Amino acid sequence: MKQIPLISVVMSIYCEPIQWISQAIDSILNQSFSDLEFVIVNDNPSRLENYLLLDKYQKADGRVHIIHNAMNLGLTCSLNIAIKATNGRYIARMDADDVSLPERLETQYLFLEKKRDVVICGSWGYLFKNMHVSFCGIKRTPCNDQEVAVFSLFANPIIHSSVMIRKEFLEQEAYDVKFKKAQDYVLWGRAICENRSIYNIPVPLIKYRISSMQISSNFTNEQCITANEVRKRLLQRLLPVVTMSEVNLHNQICNLQCLDGYNILHVEKWLCRMKELLVKFYPLNEQYICTLISSYWVNSCIRGGQINRCLKSVLCKMPLYVILLKYVKYKMRYLN
Repeated sequence: MKQIPLISVVMSIYCEPIQWISQAIDSILNQSFSDLEFVIVNDNPSRLENYLLLDKYQKADGRVHIIHNAMNLGLTCSLNIAIKATNGRYIARMDADDVSLPERLETQYLFLEKKRDVVICGSWGYLFKNMHVSFCGIKRTPCNDQEVAVFSLFANPIIHSSVMIRKEFLEQEAYDVKFKKAQDYVLWGRAICENRSIYNIPVPLIKYRISSMQISSNFTNEQCITANEVRKRLLQRLLPVVTMSEVNLHNQICNLQCLDGYNILHVEKWLCRMKELLVKFYPLNEQYICTLISSYWVNSCIRGGQINRCLKSVLCKMPLYVILLKYVKYKMRYLN
């Protein structure tokens, strides 16, 4: 009788460079935690290279299970197909252009076994740009469940390829097929609205590739639309009565857009209101909330050319030299 694995890792591949896919697969098969199955969906049936590579891995390692889509279905549907084919107690995500560190799955498994109330566990990630995985920084995400809930009102709080999720949370519906991009943010938003606990382990457990080929680079507008919808839902959870004008203002602040139709006083008033509400909801995280709100206030003022107003506000918690450095970087990046 075949033993049921504790962890099921799911991944979808499309047209990523074969070397990248190999790196991703090898990083899972070489984990310190070996009680796993690896379900990989080939979402590009016309690409022969995908068949050849996946066939090689399936023959070499019995933990690898391959599903070939009959046609290109997109990431959301492919992940749902993979999840339905899993048997494990936990579902871990992997992306075809990232790399998991050897202790990743073991670290997350032990964490979830200890923290029974947590349904989703992510981590920080090293950023890298090339095949030699030279690091160019660390992507830090909010850590405890309250920080995640607060941060989610402004941006995606989790690195998708870093997560491990309890299987029972995905039983009824995994990824919402109405959303082709930023489907992970939709899932985290759903968990928060259901008062589920989400944590990020504050150490890098993956290597997160920065590339122009990434879906997040190629479909920015569609991702933005989805993110706006998620923030709207989360705002409605926080504020039972919120106007579309307020939702639009909040999304423009979060997207670092030109605040069309709003002046800086509207932004300040809204962020002051958000800070007051969030501190009331999460009093033990007041410092984190004030720091986060301050960063969005400063960025809004920089893009609006309102440095003086920025410094006069109670929202401003950044040192002057940091603000000036941000302002110079903004000018160099967008106005040259």
